[in-house]
Amino acid sequence: MSRSLPRQFALPFLVCLSLAAAPMWAQRPDNDRQQRHPDDDRHEGGPDRTIAVDCTQGGSIQRALQRFPERTEPITIEVHGFCEGPIDISRQVVIRGTNPATDGITGGASLGNRTGLVVVYGVSGFGLAGAESVRFEHLTIKDSPNLGLTVNVAQVGLSDVVIRDNHNHGMLAFGAAYIFGDHVTATGNGGSGFLTSGGQIRCDTCDISGNGVVNATESAINAGPGQTFLWNSTVIGFNGIVVANGGKLFLTGGSVTATQRALNIQSAGLAFLQNNAQLSGGVFCGAQGLLDSRRGTGTNGLTQTSTGSGGSNQITYGCLFLAGAGTTTFAGQTTVSVGSYVGTDGGNQAIVQFSALNCLTGGKVTTNGGSIIVNNVPGIPAACGT
Repeated sequence: MSRSLPRQFALPFLVCLSLAAAPMWAQRPDNDRQQRHPDDDRHEGGPDRTIAVDCTQGGSIQRALQRFPERTEPITIEVHGFCEGPIDISRQVVIRGTNPATDGITGGASLGNRTGLVVVYGVSGFGLAGAESVRFEHLTIKDSPNLGLTVNVAQVGLSDVVIRDNHNHGMLAFGAAYIFGDHVTATGNGGSGFLTSGGQIRCDTCDISGNGVVNATESAINAGPGQTFLWNSTVIGFNGIVVANGGKLFLTGGSVTATQRALNIQSAGLAFLQNNAQLSGGVFCGAQGLLDSRRGTGTNGLTQTSTGSGGSNQITYGCLFLAGAGTTTFAGQTTVSVGSYVGTDGGNQAIVQFSALNCLTGGKVTTNGGSIIVNNVPGIPAACGT
């Protein structure tokens, strides 16, 4: 009697035997037995690639930025923990954490020849607010030995971002830089929280306070050449906002609190104030500067609650202050001098209230249908009408 198996049973038997003899890993799908890389792809296909970077396991944002060579292709990097910089960005990307307290980018011992911990440069395309070419969300940029975030020739969005404890300025917008932020906190930086140098910063519901750690007299915001827009934001510092070198400040609502000067306008700087922006600290406007509260038609321009330890406001050296419809209030002593001019340009609805007003050497106050009130008394002092 033959001991061989019938032919119809032989092949299945051999297959079963070979599977039973094979090691367990050989029976698993490939993706189950591969160890997950800290920069592993979350999705391989589709136009929007997502890369998960686990910084606690040695993941690298810079390495993730180089995963796909098509630099015009948008990618998303999801960050867990704090990754060490520096980081250079020159492609479209969203870098997203889950919480600024636990996720973000931290400085190393040296930045090499870089000025910033995170440098964004030359990203093509123009993103509207909320859809910028480069976005940072729900994370912190901290502990740079120099600057925190620098942007040049690029459009960057920030949402729920903390920029803190950097040795120099927190965030810098160079020429052709457009930064759109909402709920951004800049604190503990050695210099200013924000610095504009030819670019544009727009920030809504932001907190710029507790900076000037290295330079105690530094302003919280340095609005140099370019444009700085703040809506409903809080600014606190030894000095508040410096507007200089032809820079433009647009302050809508919110508050600026300073030990010395809340606003320091110089070198042809322009400041536009509206919607009852609150000032606590002195105001200085000089060197062909402009202080303008006309933009908020039918609303308050600004309310100064105190002049700080400086104790006075100065409108001097060719500065112009123009008040629009609504009430603008100055606390403390205000001096208008050296070819400077205070006036209303909002019809009968324009009211400017001074606690005390003095004019010297060519300073002048006038109205265009509005009212000037000095220490609760309507009218322009004789010395100011010359």
